[in-house]
Order: sequence, then C-alpha cells, then structure tokens
Amino acid sequence: MNRFLTLVVLLTSLLCDVKAQTTKPSTKKKVKLPPHTGYFDLNLQMGVPMQEYSTATQSLPFGFNFGYMHQPSRYVPLLIGGDFSYMSVGTNTIDRALTADITANGVLIDQLFIPLQFQINNNLITSHLKLRFLAPTKYVKPYIDGIGGFNYLWTGTQVFDRSQQQFFARNNNNDNGLITRNTQLQSFTYSAGAGTGLLFQLKPNFYLNVGVCYAFGGRANYYDNSQIQNWDIQLNTSGYNPNQTNGAFKDSDLYVDAIPKRSKTDMLLIQLGFSWNVVDGKYK
Repeated sequence: MNRFLTLVVLLTSLLCDVKAQTTKPSTKKKVKLPPHTGYFDLNLQMGVPMQEYSTATQSLPFGFNFGYMHQPSRYVPLLIGGDFSYMSVGTNTIDRALTADITANGVLIDQLFIPLQFQINNNLITSHLKLRFLAPTKYVKPYIDGIGGFNYLWTGTQVFDRSQQQFFARNNNNDNGLITRNTQLQSFTYSAGAGTGLLFQLKPNFYLNVGVCYAFGGRANYYDNSQIQNWDIQLNTSGYNPNQTNGAFKDSDLYVDAIPKRSKTDMLLIQLGFSWNVVDGKYK
C-alpha cells in the first residue's frame, strides 16, 4: 500500500513539473492609453424659440450639429472644445415661366417657353466654444455644458433656369441651371448659455448622445417663414444678352419689399446623435 501511494505521489510531481516546463508565460501586453482623450459628436438638432423669439416666430429651426470635445487629462473630467450647427428656418419654392416671342416684321414666328424656379431659404448658423463636465462613469455618462458663441441668420434667394437649353444660366455647363443668387437680409448676434445631456454606451468608444441646451441670443433682424411664403418676387431684366458671360440677370435684379422682424433669439437647442471617443478608439 505504501509503495502504491509513493508511486502516485511521484507521478503527480512529474506531471506538475512537465506542465510547468511546457507552459509559456503570457506575452499579451496591456494597452497603454495616452494621458488625454477626446470625443467627436454628430447630431440632429432642433431649435425651439423661447421668450420674445417664440412670440415673433412660429418656425422651428432644424438641421445638424457637429463638434469636438478634448479632455486634456483622462483623470480630470473637464473637456474643452467647440461645435458648429446649421439649421433651416423655412423654405419656399416658386415656379414661374417666361416667354420670348420671335417675330419678323411684326409677325409672330415662334415663341420660347423658359421655366424658372425661385428658391427662397431662411438659414441659421450657430457656433460655440464649450466647456464640459463629463462624469467618469462607464455605461451612462451624464454631462453639463457651458457655451458661448454666435448666431448668424440670413435669407437668400436663388433663381434657376429649368429649361433644357438653360438660356439664362451663368454657366451652361452647370447642370443646376443657376441664374443668380442674392442675400436679402443677414444678421449676426451673440449666443451663450448652458445645457446638459447623457451619453449612453452602445459599444466600446461609441455612444448615443441626447442633449439639451438653453442658449440666450441677442437681438437680430430676420424674415419669418410665414413672411417668405407670401413673397412675390419680381425679376426685372431688359432681356437676354448673349455677350454677357455672367448670365442674363444680375444679382441686383432681385429685390424684396418686406419689413423684417426684430427680436431676441433665445432658443432651446435639442440634440440627438452619436459620440465617438476618437482617441481611445485607435487603441482597440
């Protein structure tokens, strides 16, 4: 019996020794992340007019937003960066037609039909510098933003020649048939405020972003969407000039007779989109 136990002990020791010799140490190294990190944001954005702005207009600006937030130290939950937003505040498309008579000695020989299209657009650009506190949690990251920047509002009109020949287009090789464009009104003012939001982790370094920000805006002159829907634009021209390389019409041919509105431009900015940790994403 003692010999059997001794044999078992010797075999066990031998197997452990062989296993220890054949087992290779792990060569996998832990990835060392840089001391800083950063997030790129891409969002849909809607602006809800507030206070005085909400009484002056019923429009809801809508568009996109993108930005970058840099965290100088991953051990300090403060980020600095900026963003840029474009939002449409109303459009109106008017189709009209011009006719040109071809005559000889007062006799009508032919008539040219030239379809024109007027596109009127209200636009809003906002851009801010941002300071963000981002909670150092894993799956859900709450944040608080402070913002400061500007609002730029403008109304512009474009006229297009929709005929196949594009008689009046500035460049006959240009497929869109643009005849002329002009800016009827533009206004620049400040924008500053604060907001909050949540980042929901969808997968490593990729988040769903839901945010809201109240932005106090300065006074601006602008045309409301309800105004441009009633515009009747007259195109004044003396006729087509084939020697004019810039098209038949000039930018000054567009004239708008309307009284712009003026108010503060406070808005509640609502964002929904995605956020990428673009620094840590390189070290998967």
